[in-house]
Amino acid sequence: MTTRHDVSTVPIQGAYIAKRCPVRIQNDVRRPGEPLPASEEVLLRIEQGIAFEVGIFEELRSMASSTWVFIDEHLERAAAVEATLAAMESGAELIAGGWLPLDEAGRRTGKPDLLVRAQGGYVPVDVKHHLTLDVAEEAAVNVSPLVTPFPGSVESRTGWARRKHRDDLLQLAHYRRMLEACGQASASMRAGIIGKEQVVVWHDLDEPMWQTPAKSDGKKRKMRTTMEVYDFEFSFRLDIAAVAQRSLAEASTQLLVEPVWSGECPDCPWLGHCNLTLSAGFGDPSLLPLIGYREWRMLRDHGITDRAGVARLSYRTARLVAGGVDLADEADLDPATVAFGSAAFLPNAILNARAVTGEHPVYRLPGRSGADVPRADIEVDVDMESTNDGVYLWGVLVTDRANTGLVELGYRPFITWDPIDAEGDMALFRRFWDWMTDLLARARVGGVSVNAYCWYSSAENTQMRRIAAADPALADEVAAFIASPQWIDLEQVFRESWITGGSRSLKVIAPLAGHTWPVDDPGGGLSMVRRAEATNPESDGPARDAARRWLLDYNRGDVEATLRIREWLDREGRHWPEVETG
Repeated sequence: MTTRHDVSTVPIQGAYIAKRCPVRIQNDVRRPGEPLPASEEVLLRIEQGIAFEVGIFEELRSMASSTWVFIDEHLERAAAVEATLAAMESGAELIAGGWLPLDEAGRRTGKPDLLVRAQGGYVPVDVKHHLTLDVAEEAAVNVSPLVTPFPGSVESRTGWARRKHRDDLLQLAHYRRMLEACGQASASMRAGIIGKEQVVVWHDLDEPMWQTPAKSDGKKRKMRTTMEVYDFEFSFRLDIAAVAQRSLAEASTQLLVEPVWSGECPDCPWLGHCNLTLSAGFGDPSLLPLIGYREWRMLRDHGITDRAGVARLSYRTARLVAGGVDLADEADLDPATVAFGSAAFLPNAILNARAVTGEHPVYRLPGRSGADVPRADIEVDVDMESTNDGVYLWGVLVTDRANTGLVELGYRPFITWDPIDAEGDMALFRRFWDWMTDLLARARVGGVSVNAYCWYSSAENTQMRRIAAADPALADEVAAFIASPQWIDLEQVFRESWITGGSRSLKVIAPLAGHTWPVDDPGGGLSMVRRAEATNPESDGPARDAARRWLLDYNRGDVEATLRIREWLDREGRHWPEVETG
């Protein structure tokens, strides 16, 4: 780990710091205002994560051998550290709930869920309330069952591949460095995650698996290991905290980072403070789609500080440069745009900036007619709702545009209020799938066209493949349906023909089409809260029923939204102006 500043007064940091937004670390030190309280969704995720971890520990206790040590959760940290060290010194095969000794020099503290004996030392294993495997027909993965959760006790699972959760692995790297600091690290660089599948999925922390820029200009890329990424990210945040500390005493201190929009922003306690900067004037360039920190930094280095500045660059010049055209043969090039070199992100960024700063809410992309919305005699809008346990609702909205009479019209929910396990997950999906395939079969016989639509199909596709993987015949049916022209991702249709310059989420695009949801504050995060209320056995009848109505209304609003967008695009999409490409 290499820091550029004196970090000796920076408070000892836990395993989360390396994966958090650098600006959040800075604001945590400076406290520029009153932080926002955690949302209901965030609190629920924390509560569910804790409950899942408790369940895994109970499962481990039920199968524990005499060489497994469970540290008393009621111990103070110092006593827990002492007990953990004693267990490691005794050669315990597994230590659950241990505390590692403070790494003063490295400024680290940490409490891995499990420490597992392997090759003369210990490897960390953490429990996470999410899936750790993906369906992958041609792949195989080695995992360890909970009864023998050791790197040397693996079994192969064909048709599955590891999910590479960057945040999880950075947390494991933190524990690895702490084990090294106290002399208890294994010779193996393995580390594990126990997720919803309730097996240990192993990762090699020294495997090059993360693509990062190899040079400061970001043009070249290099594959780096989790340990390399962690060491950089952790030391960088220590530097940020040290400089932020100094700025409290010396107002002239130049801070290391400024607000940049990221996926972490919606749940951040400092969102209100950062938004003052991000939304000022024409808005920060990071508010544009696909502009991450590297792209934002490049724009800043060229003096572009808002979306209007991006819009003023030359789209034609950016496309020529990005395409590797010999500029000596071209006239009327914009020098400011040429200065960026072959920045692949720039042409799309310019179009997005022009769209979001233009007079119209939506523009056609260059060369697109706007008449690209596939329609059918019968149209079925689909949206599913899930938790970390599985899918509890498949909602469909049926429109019979040709008055075929083949199917009942309107909204139909396939839902369960029971706790979700693998069997219930499959049973519910079967109800939805049997209905859908029956409709498709009857339509084929009657010569009726049917299209099924969703918005951003990745979520539905992932869940359908995951559930169907347990039945090879069903898996083949699902794969054929997903690949068919009858299964249409309406977000992809929109993305290929139109542009707004902002988010393409359903909750952003549908209101442009005039759609409103029948519930207040619709969102996937809040739906998880309502699901918990709807299935809580201790909830009273009226509260439980209100939560159930909210979920059904929310899901109905989602499928009504995709229908509304499709009709809007079909009616008006060809009449919107084409985004300017000069």
